[in-house]
Amino acid sequence: MKRLAIITARGGSKGLPDKNMLMVNGKPLLSYSIEAALESKCFDDIVLTTDSEEYIELLSHYPISFLHRDKSLASDKSSSFDAIKDVITREQFQGFDYFVLLQPTSPLRTAEQTRQICSYFEEHI
Repeated sequence: MKRLAIITARGGSKGLPDKNMLMVNGKPLLSYSIEAALESKCFDDIVLTTDSEEYIELLSHYPISFLHRDKSLASDKSSSFDAIKDVITREQFQGFDYFVLLQPTSPLRTAEQTRQICSYFEEHI
């Protein structure tokens, strides 16, 4: 099965500005989701969708895809669903059997847990 990991990271958080890049134990919060996805070896591609050029620049050393999200999909009223829909309707992300949403605000999720989720899903579909 062909699997896509989607990581959503809006740059304009109001409650906690730039929360996705806050340093947690010496690393930006967003790094935990990226590294769990990479280390799990579950995914054929990993895409970070964001409206922040700064996030893309700071995280460009990771071997993942980046999708610059339009501001209209990154407002206070926009949902993760809007961002996901934008990703999966793009030609470059067609042909995947399923996707997994990895939210950057869940830094305790491990690569092993990510592997288990993918295995469980594939066993039960």
